[in-house]
Amino acid sequence: MPELKNQISSQSKKELHSLLANYKKIGKNINDGIDRVALTKGDKEGRDYFIKLLKENNFEVKIDSIGNIFGLITFNKENEFILSGSHIDSQPNGGNFDGILGVLNAFTVIKELVNTFKKKGLRSKYNLAIVSWTNEEGARFQPSILGSSVYTGKIDINDAYKIIDSNRISVKDSLLEINYLGKDNFDKPAQYIETHVECGRILENNENQIGIINNYWGCHKHNIHLTGEQSHTGPTPMSQRKDALHAASLIITELKNMSDISNKTLHTSVGKIDVYPNSPNVVPGFVSLFSEIRSPYEDTLKENFIHFENFIQKVSSNTGIKIKINSHAKRDAGKFDESINMKIESILKKNQIRYQYLDTIAAHDAVPLSKIVPSTVFVTPSVNGIVHDPKEYTKPEDLEICLDILYQYLYDECVQDEQ
Repeated sequence: MPELKNQISSQSKKELHSLLANYKKIGKNINDGIDRVALTKGDKEGRDYFIKLLKENNFEVKIDSIGNIFGLITFNKENEFILSGSHIDSQPNGGNFDGILGVLNAFTVIKELVNTFKKKGLRSKYNLAIVSWTNEEGARFQPSILGSSVYTGKIDINDAYKIIDSNRISVKDSLLEINYLGKDNFDKPAQYIETHVECGRILENNENQIGIINNYWGCHKHNIHLTGEQSHTGPTPMSQRKDALHAASLIITELKNMSDISNKTLHTSVGKIDVYPNSPNVVPGFVSLFSEIRSPYEDTLKENFIHFENFIQKVSSNTGIKIKINSHAKRDAGKFDESINMKIESILKKNQIRYQYLDTIAAHDAVPLSKIVPSTVFVTPSVNGIVHDPKEYTKPEDLEICLDILYQYLYDECVQDEQ
């Protein structure tokens, strides 16, 4: 790769690798995976270490009412902030690049920019800030991207506090438990930039080094409760059973059928299911499942959402199972900021870095941010497209290219004049 005009130092690149290695120890489990599920002990340890890094490097630390952590570098109190970051929380048995890479990229880049500006006597048009958003993954509390949704006003803070996990522990109680229910405010930034590993293998397949995210898919998420009748699996006549798990299986199968006939424009899933009493000799009396319907097209989302809800009612009528949509969250499809993306593309072209535009089917915190400020995401390849798994891995050289691009972009945005 040719040297960028303002390439980050080799020392900072080494620091990024070192920080990633340190984070791999935080929440590490016996499977070599990461357990930093939101607002748990592992997440708290990751947060504590992040704040330690910020304070040691003279960032002003702010924690807001949903536990989002901001690290601020203020050059001029009259200037707006550019914000960059991602999240520290992980999926259960997750990987060590998803989310945390974006946080550490922002930390490493901003730390070096401060030193560069001071050394060169440069003035910055913007102040700089890092963020780690709360509960991006949604593994414990639904919906995902919760912290950024509260920050942008998509979700009311009091509604967020009432959300409970599978053990009926609330978001608010969990924040209090780990001492991360803050009171600080961070005003709306001028723009938001997020770096991330690609959630897929398109870049790798096409031998490209950077993906600029153009569009993001919309999504309907449901938590569905099915209530039947608990009974003995042996003597209870088949015709008299009200099997909640059987009804759930019909719903799961229909979701797959919906995707199969969609010509690749609809992704569906059921990623979590709880069965009660979950005993081999008991007809399940209750099931809770979490379903998703994703598409880049609002018409497709609406059409399939209506079909799905009608199908649920049909299953209820045919089986005698009481089915209730316990919660429903909708995320609109949309586009990231074209102007920011063009600036990133210009840097990539000038430096002969192989790139392409991508859509993101997965959600990122940049999605709710894009509703209030110019925002985007650019991504680096993940080997074999693996994410949310201990085998998640990005090559060191790809990590460094991603770091260089963020450094060059923020340098170009901030510098008023070179003396």
